[in-house]
Amino acid sequence: MVENYFNVNESFDFMLQQFGESIKVDNVDRTAIIHRNSNKNIEELKILCKDPIERGNIVKYKNNDYISMDDTSNVRYSTYYRAIIQRSNYNVNFAINNTVFPQSAIITNKSIDLETGQWVILPANKTLITLQANSITNGIKVADRFIKFKQAWSIEGVDYTKNGILVIQAKQDTIQSGDDLINEIPAGAEKYNPIITATPNPLNVNIDSTSQITATVTVNGTNVENPTLIYSSNNKDIASVDNTGLVTGVAEGNANITISYLGIDGNTYSTIISASVVALPQHNYTLEVTPYDNSYWDDDTHTSVTIRDGDSCEFNAILKDNSNIISDARFDFNIDYNGNATNILGFRVDSDTQCTVTNIKYPYVVYLECKYRDDNTVINRIKINLKALW
Repeated sequence: MVENYFNVNESFDFMLQQFGESIKVDNVDRTAIIHRNSNKNIEELKILCKDPIERGNIVKYKNNDYISMDDTSNVRYSTYYRAIIQRSNYNVNFAINNTVFPQSAIITNKSIDLETGQWVILPANKTLITLQANSITNGIKVADRFIKFKQAWSIEGVDYTKNGILVIQAKQDTIQSGDDLINEIPAGAEKYNPIITATPNPLNVNIDSTSQITATVTVNGTNVENPTLIYSSNNKDIASVDNTGLVTGVAEGNANITISYLGIDGNTYSTIISASVVALPQHNYTLEVTPYDNSYWDDDTHTSVTIRDGDSCEFNAILKDNSNIISDARFDFNIDYNGNATNILGFRVDSDTQCTVTNIKYPYVVYLECKYRDDNTVINRIKINLKALW
């Protein structure tokens, strides 16, 4: 009996440091002491580890997959866990709802006779398959077909009695038209192949502005509802992205936005969007509002006009950006009556670029305001003097 727990704990830690080897347990890095048992037909290892290893865990060791075959819920000396793992000698493509999922498996032609407890050889047309019980393999059912060894097989039974693993009994089946014996895909099934589609691609965004990525995932032509996606930028100093796919321009340059999806097979599928960040154009707007007849101008400042009694003056608006005319610019016109009654003149908006003012009563002073519709900070204000004919 071990009476001093701390000595055992310290001793095991020392052995791990001296003799421990790197493994992965369901893709989680661990360190374990490995004991090899070479007397088995299927390679079997005994491992000692500080962390629990449950039956059905996939253990990766030296580029090989192993399946944990026993329950290790009881810790030894409150210090370490022990597990027996067997090497997966094949991958098997199981078709779940006509979609193929490769699974690490142990295939054997031997079975234990329940009466004698002895190993017996199965008939040549039958086999046993042991594999991890997971969200995919739990969908396997009797009469499902799979391809292995250039032969079709049909599932006769599934043993669920061992928590964490499944033991499948299968027999040879008739090869059907459409069975892919080379790629081991049964007729009517397709490989699991999530495709991520994202727009816009390429993506253009201004500095300090945002642009939304819209992404969808399809599997064999069927949309995945509400997929969980991970967004990342390879250069956050140029463009950042949040967990909804909203991209923010930070500085001029180019960056790649990666969109990743974790498939139900445990693999990660990705697509990349090229993002270009540019500075906002520097506008220098000039809004010109002029009467159709220059004689209406009061002076050379072009800020005041006179409309005589009964006359009408048509005003035209033109927008320039750095002296270049913006041909598709549109404007909003308005009269500031300067505290006067609204019936002192006639006012008509003729188009997005023109309006007409008619002198009805006098003498008054009003103002014509013109605003650029896409940027209402761009304004021109013209003083209108309403005067008598003479």
